[in-house]
Amino acid sequence: MKIFPIHYSYLQIQNNTHLPATVSQNISDCITDRINYLPGYNNVYRDILTFKGSEKNFECLANRAEKHEIEAKFIQPLIRQNLHGSKKMPPIFMLAGVNDDELNLFKDYIVNRIADKNIRIIDLTDTGKEFFNKDVKRILQEAKVRYTQNKTKTIIYIQNAERFMGVNSSEAESTLDFYLTDAEKKLTEKNNYNQNIVNLIKGVTDYCSEEPAGIADKGNALTFLITSKNPHLINQDLLTRDGKLKYVYIDFPDKTNIASVLKSSAAQDKAYLRKLKELPLKDVEDLDLPFDTWQNLYNLKRENKLYLLSIDDNIPFNLFSSFCVPDEVSGAFSTTCLQKSSRKALLRFIAEPQKSYSEHLADVLSQDGRDILPEVQSNNLRIKKLLNKEMTKTDSEMLREMFEVCNLPGAERQLLAKLLVEDNIKRITLQDKEARSGLNHNEKQELNRLREITINDSDIKKDLMPEMSEYIKSRTYKLSNGRYKFAYGNNKEDSVNLYLGNFGTNPKVLWIDSANPINIKVIEYLIDELKTQPQFNRVERLEFPQTAKESVRLTNAVKTNRLTMDYRQIYKIELENF
Repeated sequence: MKIFPIHYSYLQIQNNTHLPATVSQNISDCITDRINYLPGYNNVYRDILTFKGSEKNFECLANRAEKHEIEAKFIQPLIRQNLHGSKKMPPIFMLAGVNDDELNLFKDYIVNRIADKNIRIIDLTDTGKEFFNKDVKRILQEAKVRYTQNKTKTIIYIQNAERFMGVNSSEAESTLDFYLTDAEKKLTEKNNYNQNIVNLIKGVTDYCSEEPAGIADKGNALTFLITSKNPHLINQDLLTRDGKLKYVYIDFPDKTNIASVLKSSAAQDKAYLRKLKELPLKDVEDLDLPFDTWQNLYNLKRENKLYLLSIDDNIPFNLFSSFCVPDEVSGAFSTTCLQKSSRKALLRFIAEPQKSYSEHLADVLSQDGRDILPEVQSNNLRIKKLLNKEMTKTDSEMLREMFEVCNLPGAERQLLAKLLVEDNIKRITLQDKEARSGLNHNEKQELNRLREITINDSDIKKDLMPEMSEYIKSRTYKLSNGRYKFAYGNNKEDSVNLYLGNFGTNPKVLWIDSANPINIKVIEYLIDELKTQPQFNRVERLEFPQTAKESVRLTNAVKTNRLTMDYRQIYKIELENF
């Protein structure tokens, strides 16, 4: 039974990913007289893949799971195949994914890794279908000879391999259990003449997957490296037969790797900026840069003011990555797009150093596009609007606004819970100082800002209750005789002792052993989080000694008819009033 319109594929189900409609690609009608080798190797006839190893930097891939999969499934078997105990090289290795930038980045990584390993790579992407079989047979024969003579291995590279190895219309109807998009239907119709190619690939892969027992070239001489944005349209005999094809699904970078890409790119930008500073003035004149960038760089160089160009060291990569993280609503940034954004930010920073590099990077990330559907553009614009102004705000303000439009991941939720406590304690402290002795201009501005950003914290606190409670629990220490110390800050005075009523026998009363109104207001603000701890979960009222008259007034406090042992009036706050 076919289900419409849900659209999954063999690889998608395993990788939990979504594939967009296929983008059609022009197919070359003829083949050149010479074999097209990947650049960086001997006999390079033309730069098909525009790759130069010295211009690529792969540090940003260090933590990518895909990189480690590629190493295990393809690169190590490829370069260690002749060693004892090594794994057999797969006849076909596929990089599957939905984004050309990501696929090409990992293809370039593979090329860079094997550049000096006595391996020849031949590109047949632009070969016409009418020449494909002839070329593969010729390359296979050459691969045998080369491997027999000097152990040189050969890789045939094919981009968008579904054009050559894809299912045709009838196979799509009989083998796929989902409906195709219009673009995919057109592709399968073009594949109606692929059967001879598919049969050849089957034969070659059967040959290449045989163990080299007594025949020196089998299983060693040749393999296919292919990429596909429609891996579900690869012929099922090739896709599912055991041992014939291995693949790695190349996804967009996640939040951790986005931060890694931005950090790596910023480090390269710093290095590039250092080189610009070292250039003589006459060489600066000849630089090919955007005019505004070149003009300011030249002027600063001429006036010996290049010291004004300094990239900040505290760039908030993790916060930036929270805005760039891929999701079904906002789409995703590719690694290449992030790298380009970083360089664009550097050029803008050189042109306008009045704004920091981080501010320029925030602007660029908010403006650069990501794969996004028109119907969700409005939400993306909201996030861009926040990102445009985020560098003028503190971490807590940025996280508060991100909380309104994004699903914050765990680390950011924990950080926001901590910052909520710190901001409100700072607000309480300034309010107390304002009541006692007044504030200077800067303190008044800070208090106004804190009042504004904390006015709606109650809604955020409700959602962040688990994180808030965990933070409060980590700051609560059990002492002796029913006493507890709650350290809400890092200074010695930023703590207060707490007692359960009647020397620990009345769990409905929490005694705050302090006449400092700051301590009392802090406990009042955080009582819901404190009550998530078993020892405090039955508390119904707070009690404390009389505070100094000049201090901030505790609006909810009520005087009792009881006194402390040193004859101070006892006040209470009934929690049921909240």
